[in-house]
Amino acid sequence: HKRKIEFSETIVVTDAITSKRNDSKNHLFRLHWLFPDQQFRILNNGIQLQNTRLRFEAPQEVSLRVIRSGKIVFKTDGNNWDESLEKRIQPISGWFSPTYDKKVPAISLIAIWRSPVPFTVKSIFSISKDTDQAN
Repeated sequence: HKRKIEFSETIVVTDAITSKRNDSKNHLFRLHWLFPDQQFRILNNGIQLQNTRLRFEAPQEVSLRVIRSGKIVFKTDGNNWDESLEKRIQPISGWFSPTYDKKVPAISLIAIWRSPVPFTVKSIFSISKDTDQAN
């Protein structure tokens, strides 16, 4: 796995997974971003928060889950998601721990793709000073 971060008007995080083997079978790729608890709305390929927009660029369709305080508050349809995976990660997602023995609600955005290797996804963050975009 390689990660590259580029800064300009946007922040672009590129995650690339390669393999030395010639493997055409689909693998499950999961990317998890954690944000402070706030209002949000789902976009076609990402999420709009109060002052941050995140969109994904990948050749395959993305399935999204938004989890707050261990509860799914939004999910997209899609065949990328595995119910056993959901049961394992849901209770521990959607929390931020600023210190030992303290949990604060947060927004967990989990993106899932099924793809052969190599696989590359870009997370493109646009930051705005306008704090009312998610409404």
